[in-house]
Amino acid sequence: MLMTMLIWGVVLLHEQPPHSPTFPSQVSILYSGQEEVPAENDPRWRAHSQSDIELSNEVRWLKFTLAFNATSNGSQGVQQTESAPKGLFVSILGAFSVYLNGYHIGDNGMPATAESKELPGEIDSIFILPTQHLNTGDNTVMVRLSSEFRPDTAQSSGFWVFADDFETLAAINEWRIRLPLMMLSGLVLVAMYSFVVYFSSLKEPAYLWFSCLCTMLILLILAESWRGLFGYSYQWHILRMEIVLGLTLVISLVLPLFFLSFFRYSKTWFISTLLVLVMASCEVLLYFDGYDYRSFLLFSVSLLISFIIGVASIYKRKKYAWLMTMGIAVFVSPVLINRFSFMDQYFFVSFSGLALLLLLVLSQTHAERQRALTQSTLTTQRLQLELIKKQLQPHFILNTLTAIEEWIEIAPKEAIGFIQALASEFRQMASLSDRALIALQQEVALCESHLKIMGYRFDAHFSLQKPEMSENKGQQLIPPGVLLTLIENAFSHNRYGSGEYQFSLSFSEQQEDEAQGVSVENAKHDKNKRPSTTLLFKAQLTQHYSYQTSALENKEGTGVGTKYIKARLTEAFGNNWKLVEFIEDKYWVTKLTFPTTFVSGEQSNAHAEQTEQITLQTL
Repeated sequence: MLMTMLIWGVVLLHEQPPHSPTFPSQVSILYSGQEEVPAENDPRWRAHSQSDIELSNEVRWLKFTLAFNATSNGSQGVQQTESAPKGLFVSILGAFSVYLNGYHIGDNGMPATAESKELPGEIDSIFILPTQHLNTGDNTVMVRLSSEFRPDTAQSSGFWVFADDFETLAAINEWRIRLPLMMLSGLVLVAMYSFVVYFSSLKEPAYLWFSCLCTMLILLILAESWRGLFGYSYQWHILRMEIVLGLTLVISLVLPLFFLSFFRYSKTWFISTLLVLVMASCEVLLYFDGYDYRSFLLFSVSLLISFIIGVASIYKRKKYAWLMTMGIAVFVSPVLINRFSFMDQYFFVSFSGLALLLLLVLSQTHAERQRALTQSTLTTQRLQLELIKKQLQPHFILNTLTAIEEWIEIAPKEAIGFIQALASEFRQMASLSDRALIALQQEVALCESHLKIMGYRFDAHFSLQKPEMSENKGQQLIPPGVLLTLIENAFSHNRYGSGEYQFSLSFSEQQEDEAQGVSVENAKHDKNKRPSTTLLFKAQLTQHYSYQTSALENKEGTGVGTKYIKARLTEAFGNNWKLVEFIEDKYWVTKLTFPTTFVSGEQSNAHAEQTEQITLQTL
């Protein structure tokens, strides 16, 4: 609602200059290079439609008929034009001389003659109409035109010829660029803010797309306003229009991609949407004429696809989908006034309003993700402390010290081995617990150390069956303590006596559809898929076990261990992970799926050395 009021308030309150132009009623062309003014009734004049004219290196004459109303001057009986126009606006791709009723009134550049080459003129020219040469009723304006400096691709061109109050004509360009320039500084700040947020915070792709979108719009405003701000020779007009069309094309491609990024659609959506956009843009560029018309069609296609993405997001119940979709509808609403006015002026007002809405939504989502990350970090730290307290709880320490005391008297060698294993595990936990990710082989070494300690405690033999740790598999990254917590859960929910018990670990790597908007550094992926790793951990059940049945129904676990695992996975991979627990034969099975991420560079050697030390300490 606020954006709607902002856009339409600016549009409706925009003060337009009084504008009652007089346009030509007839247009004719005389294909002749003569320098003297031809007669109005020369039979060589050919009527021409009021649209494009064919451009040529040859000099030609154009004739326009302008009609002015008249009133009577009572004292002298002389008829004068009513509110007589004082100026004539002419815009043609060429250099020309202008004649009013046979009288020379000015030049724009200098058209070619038999003795001299053409001197290029400006793209827009305004001439004062001398009242002494104005007639009541029809007036004839003739233009001697040459366009030797036009680009070779410009075979025809539109033209603007009309009369109005001179002051009004002088203010036309300033009036046309006023609104776009008003939005320029705001868009510069928004673009800079988005770049800073992207590179200094969570590196959300939506911010980068949005910043690129604003940057392209800034360049488009400058390209559109250059004509009114500085003017230029007519030979540069086609180049400027091609730049405008190119920037329009880029914006029309980036806008839907921003919406896809914001709503976190997969790479498949990106590629499919981009292909549709490219094909539609090629159709517009190849089969339609006119720079302004093609720009309008490109924006229309872009907005239509963006609106479809918004509707699809509403169907998928994505957050802010309704707000963003309505923003697109409000953005295009000023086109109801006038299509060409929309592209020249109101488009920039509408886009600035849409940019404000998108920035507010982005800021809100950024704040929510920052809060979620902070909360996840705090939760992880708290659960780490809980696990450490659980490991070092007085009951555990008391039983451990009692066992050590007995072993020292009965089996000194076992007591020394137990003390060494306990010290090794504490050292490993101290060095790994504060990291976000560690190598899988380090986590496995920590689990084997812990099982060795538990073997001493329960006078049992606990073994961990695992696949061979190849160079790649062993360097798969995983949050620290995840597998160790699963082993702790097994001891918490089972009653182990003396005997042999097995735990097993297996993992596989497969291609899955890329998760929506989640990016994991160093992940290996092809164009449409990204690899993920699935860990399968099995803990042998005893006759008496107390695992909660809610886990079988995929409900939220309530134990500290389960909360720790979920918090760690969320911290490392966002929402791009899965945890499933079930009973299979005589095993409690936990299935973890998360993006495949490997240790890279110098970290690999450091992890390898540390893992080797941990393994030696365990042995």
